[in-house]
Amino acid sequence: MCTQLASACARNGMRCAVTLSMVLAALASSTTVLAGVIPIAPPPSVLPGVLESNTDAYRFDEQQVLLGVAVAVDIATPGLYDNSNPDDPGVIPAGTWVRSYFLHRDPVGSAFGVVTGTVISPTKVLGIIFSDANLDATDPLVGALGTTYPTGTGFRGMEIPFIITPDEIFWDGNQVTVSFESDAALVVDQIRVLAEIPEPASATITLSGCFALGWAARRRARRLAA
Repeated sequence: MCTQLASACARNGMRCAVTLSMVLAALASSTTVLAGVIPIAPPPSVLPGVLESNTDAYRFDEQQVLLGVAVAVDIATPGLYDNSNPDDPGVIPAGTWVRSYFLHRDPVGSAFGVVTGTVISPTKVLGIIFSDANLDATDPLVGALGTTYPTGTGFRGMEIPFIITPDEIFWDGNQVTVSFESDAALVVDQIRVLAEIPEPASATITLSGCFALGWAARRRARRLAA
């Protein structure tokens, strides 16, 4: 990236098309690819009975934040999580930049069915949250502004393990596949996927170096032309 940016700056001087703010925004933005999950803007509410579908789950972006406290996750390493391997708890340390994706399933009435969807993050996945307690704890930390969450409501998370109708999560690299197999009619099924984002300070240093390289290249070109 630096080489390309430097070349552009050498040709056009200070009229570079890419600005620092634009690049930082691009680095922080979500380019998540989805399959089997409907992407939506953060809704007003994900309380039970508000955002329902018998055939689909929904996914929306939450906040991108610098964690002020350590965050407990229910799954900290890639793998298949089901009745035989229900979780792998871990902690994302304070001082980590994260972006959060929220998945929500709530069938209409008492309908039962299987909904499977995949989220592919453009950056490294750091952990997955599906328990009531950890969802409740992270609602105020990374939850979308303006969205009402069922904080404190029991059985809002995924049922892993649950013998009769078990849910499943498969985490492979930057890809997380979720199978909502349980009857969520009485409450909901919700999970959070936390992924890393580039540190703004690091991005600033890198881009400053790129622009300096471009400026130096332009000066050399002028001397050769003289």
